[in-house]
Amino acid sequence: MPGQGLSFGLFWGLIWVLLPPDLQAQEDPEIAGFEYILGSQTFGPSYHFTSEDAVVESARAIKSMGSSMIKALGADSREDLLALSFRTTFSWYEDDKKFPWTDGVTPQERTAIRDAAYARTKSLLVRYDGTGRSFFLGHWEGDWQLLGGTVTFKEPPAAAIQGMVDWYNARQQGIDEAKRDTPHKNVEVWQYAEVNRVRDAMVDGKQRIVNAVLPRTNVDFVSYSSYDAMRLGQGALDSTLDYVASKLPPKAGLAGKRVFIGEFGIPAAEVAFDGYGHEKANREIMIKFLKWGCPYILYWEMYNNEIANGSQRGFWLIDDKNEKQPLYHTLEGFLAQGKAYVADQKSRTGKIPSTEAFRAWAIAWLGNYQPTTGLLPAGSRVQSRPEPESKRFDWTLGGFLQESAGAGRVGQPRFRVDGVLIPLPQVEPHSIPF
Repeated sequence: MPGQGLSFGLFWGLIWVLLPPDLQAQEDPEIAGFEYILGSQTFGPSYHFTSEDAVVESARAIKSMGSSMIKALGADSREDLLALSFRTTFSWYEDDKKFPWTDGVTPQERTAIRDAAYARTKSLLVRYDGTGRSFFLGHWEGDWQLLGGTVTFKEPPAAAIQGMVDWYNARQQGIDEAKRDTPHKNVEVWQYAEVNRVRDAMVDGKQRIVNAVLPRTNVDFVSYSSYDAMRLGQGALDSTLDYVASKLPPKAGLAGKRVFIGEFGIPAAEVAFDGYGHEKANREIMIKFLKWGCPYILYWEMYNNEIANGSQRGFWLIDDKNEKQPLYHTLEGFLAQGKAYVADQKSRTGKIPSTEAFRAWAIAWLGNYQPTTGLLPAGSRVQSRPEPESKRFDWTLGGFLQESAGAGRVGQPRFRVDGVLIPLPQVEPHSIPF
C-alpha cells in the first residue's frame, strides 16, 4: 500500500486535471499566477458564432482553453476584455490621441505622450492593486510603421528613426514615473517595443528598429513578430534572438531574457488545411522558441483574421466552422498538464518549480506529444529533473497509456505513481481539460 506521499501527490494530480480551468485558478494563487509561457491572441476575427462582439467571444475561447494570457488591441482599456480577468495582458496600447512621430516629436508632443502613458499606468496600478495582474503596453509590428509600409528594400528616414526613439522614451518615462509615484503591490505595468524585420538588419545591414532605434531606448521588453525567422533551424534562430537581445539596453530591476514572441504562426493554408500538419509545424516552432528561453510565446491567433481570394488562410485554433483544431487541443492539454505539473511539484517540495524547470518540462512534453491520439508514447515520463523511482510521479499526459488500448483506441486514463497504475473513470479524448 503506497504511503502518505502517494496520497498527497495523487490528490493534486487527479483533482487538478478534473477541475474546470476557472476552479483550478481558485485553488492556489501561486499556481494560478505561474507563467505558463504559451498562449494566443485575438485581432480582427473574420467570423464569430454568437451575438457577442467577435473579439470578446474569441477572448472567451482563449480563456476556456485554459490560458491566463491574452493579447488584443486595447486590452488594457476595453472594459469587456478587462472583465475577463486575464492575469497577463499584452495590449496594442493607443494614446488618447494618436501622436505622429514619423516626422519627429516636438517637446510639446513628448510631454503629451508621457502624460498619457503616466495616466494609463497609474489607472491600472490603482485599479488592479494586489490582484497579481500584469499589463504589457505595446503596439503592432513597428518596423512597418518605421518604414511607412511593407516594402522591405527601403531605408527609414532619419526623422522617423529619431521620432520613434523619442516616442518610446516618452512612453517609458510616463510608465516609470507612474510606478514610482503610485503606491502599489502585486500588479505590474511594462512597455514593449515590437520588432518584425530583424533579419533585414542582422543579415543585410539595413536600418530597422532592432539596430537603429532599440539601443537608444529604455523600454522594458521586446516583442518579436517572428515571421522572418520562425522557420529557421535552431542555431540560426538562436543567433537571431541573441542579436535582438544584444540590442536591448539592460534595465535595473529586470533580469533574465526580455525578448518574447508576440506573433508566430504557420497558417493551415500552407499545409493544405491538414489539421495535424498544422499542429506539427507550429508545435515545432514553439519548441525552438522554448529552447532559446523566450518568456512568452503567443500564437497568431484564436480565430483567423486573414482571407485571401475569398478563402480563410487558417491562422486559427478554432476554425470558421467552430471546430477546435488539433493545435487547440495541444495548447489546451499543455496548459492543463502544466498546471498539474506545477501543482504536483508544489505538493512534494513545498514550492512551485523554477522557470527553468518548467521550461525543461514544457520542451519534453511538446516533444513527446502525439496529437493524433492525444497521448504521450507509452512509458514516457515528462519531468523537470530525475528523482528516485520511489518518489517519481509519472506524468503520461493525464495518465493516458497507449499500451492499455487496442490499435487506434484511447486507453483507460491511468496515473503511474510509485510503480502502481491508478485507473480513472473512462473518458473520451479532450472531454476533461487535457
